[in-house]
Amino acid sequence: PEAAQRRLAEWIDAQEDAQMAKFASRLTERPVELAPFDPATVFGNGRTSPASGWWMRMREPVGDDPALKRAVLAYASDMMFLRTSLLPHGIRPASTRVQAASLDHAIWFHETPEVNDWLAFVTESPWAAHARGLNRGHVVNRDGVMIATVMQENLMRPRDREG
Repeated sequence: PEAAQRRLAEWIDAQEDAQMAKFASRLTERPVELAPFDPATVFGNGRTSPASGWWMRMREPVGDDPALKRAVLAYASDMMFLRTSLLPHGIRPASTRVQAASLDHAIWFHETPEVNDWLAFVTESPWAAHARGLNRGHVVNRDGVMIATVMQENLMRPRDREG
C-alpha cells in the first residue's frame, strides 16, 4: 500500500489535465483512503483490460463493532468498483460521455474486515454490453486472506452528444 500511495502522489503531480488531477486529489478528502495499484489505468482514458485494484482503509479509526466494520467495507467497495467495466471502453471516471450508476451490489463476508488497516480490492469485469457492466472482486488483507467477495451490475449508457 505504501508504494501505491507514492505512485498515486507522483501520478497526480505529473498530471497536465487539471480536471483529472483534481478528481484524483479528491480521493484524499474522502473518509476512505484509496491508493490504486496503477493510477494511470484507474484514471486514464486509454482502453485497457477490464481488471484493476486498489488499497483502501479508513482515514479515522472505527471501533471494534463487527457490523460497523462490515458496513464500512460495503460503502468502500462501491467507491470505484464501477470503473472496472469502463476500462475497455476508454471512459475516465466522472466522464460526461456516459451515464453511469450502480444497479445492484452484493457482498459476501468471509471474515470481519479490519478496515483500520489496508485492504486490497482486486477487481475484474467479465462482461460489459447493452449499456450494462458486470464487476466482481475480492477483498484481501495484507496477509492475502480473503475477507469478502463483491459483485456489482452497473449501468453505463452513452449520453446523447446532441443533448
